Amino acid sequence: FLVVLLLMRRWRHRGMAVFFFAFVSILWFTPLIDASGGLSPFIELQRKQAVYVAAHDAVQSRGAGSVAAVAVRCILHPWGPKAIALPLMMLAAAGVVAMLRRRNWKQFLPVVALTVVHVGFAILMMDPADGARYSLPSMMLVAIAAALGLSVMRDALVFRPVAWIGAILFAGGSLFYVSPILRARTHTPSPPAQAATYASDSLPVNTVILYDLSLRPHAEQLFAKFRSRSTEVGLNEFYASPETPLVHLADGGSVLPGAKSFQWPSSDAFGKMTRNHYRVVSLEPVPPASRFLPIRGVSPPERTPAGLTWRWLAPEAFLRLPPMKAPTVLLQLGLSQDTPYSTNRVTILVDGVMAASADVTRGGTAIEVPVSSRRPGVLTIRSEQSFVPAQIVGNRDGRRISVQLLSLEQR
Repeated sequence: FLVVLLLMRRWRHRGMAVFFFAFVSILWFTPLIDASGGLSPFIELQRKQAVYVAAHDAVQSRGAGSVAAVAVRCILHPWGPKAIALPLMMLAAAGVVAMLRRRNWKQFLPVVALTVVHVGFAILMMDPADGARYSLPSMMLVAIAAALGLSVMRDALVFRPVAWIGAILFAGGSLFYVSPILRARTHTPSPPAQAATYASDSLPVNTVILYDLSLRPHAEQLFAKFRSRSTEVGLNEFYASPETPLVHLADGGSVLPGAKSFQWPSSDAFGKMTRNHYRVVSLEPVPPASRFLPIRGVSPPERTPAGLTWRWLAPEAFLRLPPMKAPTVLLQLGLSQDTPYSTNRVTILVDGVMAASADVTRGGTAIEVPVSSRRPGVLTIRSEQSFVPAQIVGNRDGRRISVQLLSLEQR
């Protein structure tokens, strides 16, 4: 908008532009303030949103992905496979040259400014999973440049239909590429909907659904007959209530006994053109013997689409066990492939008293912790080595972590 103002030749036109920009902004801003409950709640809402974006979108959501990987996700993936994206980018490059050679090249400056600012912000701050849909503003410039590139090809070949043929080929290729998604969405209920139907028919009414945050809308709407909580909140409330059935609504597959998974077919298009969520959804029972309350140094659960799940632990992690008469606690600890060490010495204390120690390896290590001599309360897990992912894999994850908690069971 600022570039548009600079390109205008008359102050009268600039004044009109500012007036209508402000008028249209007020049309959506006023009801938003009203819906937020006033200006102060609105400002607080935006503050919390900014904190969340800075912590999640700009850091946690990036995993081990580098800046270059995020850039590819934001710039190339929205156009589909390499067979479509690379030729399109080559045409766009030819189109940029054609833009610069035009006498009226300044008319492209507003969309160029929008693209530069938007792509820069996306690469630095946005959740890479949102790459396809959040890249729509920057795709305008690429589309315009590619169209100019087709006109360059048309003039070079002296064949007028070539531009239309090229556009039809790109459109047809894109439609074929996304056809697995379209076919699944038009013929099969979504995996969360399938999970909700199964739960409604099979689970007791007093079941509490613990959901991954990405599945919160589904849990609150599709699982309305059950009580639902986010995973950490639900564990805090019900970890010591064995009479309450807990079922984890997980965004991904599961390899746990008794779990039920629902899925759409896998396709390259789903990973590139969507947020890559909800393709596989699982319902996992959380038995009383596997429940615990994270106190400090225990990260939220992470999961692969195949169903592998873990929680990263800080160098010193604390968790509270529910009261049970089990003589031992079986811990399964492990290391990821990008951990900068192959083994890590771990010491485990029960209510401050040393109970076990072992060397944790990448293949996973089972540690049996005796608790028969005392009623277990707080389990402390201390690791000799730790690392910060941001310093090892080049992402923005500033947590200091040591080992992965793969599973816990009192028995």
